[in-house]
Amino acid sequence: DCIWQEYNLQIFNRWGELLFETNDPKKSWNGKYKNTRVAKDYYVWIATYTALENTIPTVFMQKGIVYVLD
Repeated sequence: DCIWQEYNLQIFNRWGELLFETNDPKKSWNGKYKNTRVAKDYYVWIATYTALENTIPTVFMQKGIVYVLD
């Protein structure tokens, strides 16, 4: 329940190669890179967004891991 001002989601493989990026919070990764399904593995995601917190623009960053299954 926050007011988004900026948003960025990035997904990387284990070698740090950027596989997916979006600035649209409604868009999700389909598990493909260059129209090919990625291998069964762990992938790192980083989400950075600016939201209003008590009317003050505040930058947040969250990161985690997603595991792609066959």
